Amino acid sequence: MKRTKNEPKSVDVELETFRLAAVVEGLTILALLRPELYTPETVERIVMLHLRELCARLKMKK
Repeated sequence: MKRTKNEPKSVDVELETFRLAAVVEGLTILALLRPELYTPETVERIVMLHLRELCARLKMKK
């Protein structure tokens, strides 16, 4: 994967891509199996939290 100019060199872009895919795919399966617990709103909140935490980590490493 190509790095951007603002991306810290200590970030493993490929690993973070896999982590995000795992979170989204796992939540998708859970939403299918347990829709009463994993509503679209809950899934969105979880993904947004994951992305906010990732962004915060990236800002700290700059």
